[in-house]
Amino acid sequence: GTCRGPFEVAAQPSAQLKEDLITHDFDDTLEEDLAQADLVLWVGISFQQSASVEHFRRVRRHLQSVDRCDTLQVIVNPSDEPLWNLITALSNVDDLNIKQLIEASDDVLPVVAVVLWIKGYPNFGFIC
Repeated sequence: GTCRGPFEVAAQPSAQLKEDLITHDFDDTLEEDLAQADLVLWVGISFQQSASVEHFRRVRRHLQSVDRCDTLQVIVNPSDEPLWNLITALSNVDDLNIKQLIEASDDVLPVVAVVLWIKGYPNFGFIC
C-alpha cells in the first residue's frame, strides 16, 4: 500500500512493480544515489540467497568507488539471522559500517520517514 502525507512512503511488493517504475540503467542510478546516501536500509532481506548477497556486494563496490565506505547500512528484519548470514558470506568485513535492527519493517519505516522529514529530507521514497 501507499501512505501519503507531508512525506511520501511508497511500498509495493516487487511483483507489482510496473515497467515504467523499473529503471534500465540500474547501475548508473545506484551509483548516483549511493554517492549522496547518508544511509542504506536493507528491509526484510534475509541474505540467505546468493542474489541478495551479490546485491549487497554491488552496493559495497559502488560505495567504495565513491569513497563512501563509512556510509551506515542497516538491516531491518524481525529475525536476528540476516546479519550473520551476510557476514559469513562476505570477506573483509572489518571496514563495514553495518548494524542490525531486529524489528518489523512496519514498525521501523514510519519512524524513519518522520525522522527524515524532520531532518529536512522531504523528497524521499521507499520501494520494497
